[in-house]
Amino acid sequence: MQDEVARLGNADFGREFRDGVGGGGPEDPLAWANRCLDLPDEGWAVTGIRFRGRDTARPFVDVVATRDAQNGQAGLLMLNRDLEAERVDAAQ
Repeated sequence: MQDEVARLGNADFGREFRDGVGGGGPEDPLAWANRCLDLPDEGWAVTGIRFRGRDTARPFVDVVATRDAQNGQAGLLMLNRDLEAERVDAAQ
């Protein structure tokens, strides 16, 4: 989780990720960095833009962690955080 938190609003990470994907999308590196989205009732979610197989035509939003303020529970989603390796997508 420390890696994901370090990517929040991190222009260096955003630039590296943008350049690694190889074009397309916004120039602003912060558009590529993780962000914390406010949810209703003081909840939040840490999210980031990702691409299936690093294909910019196949974007999705990665939800890293969430907090439900109504019940005080937080969820941490750590399925595959390897941003370097090629992805295998069963839907291909």
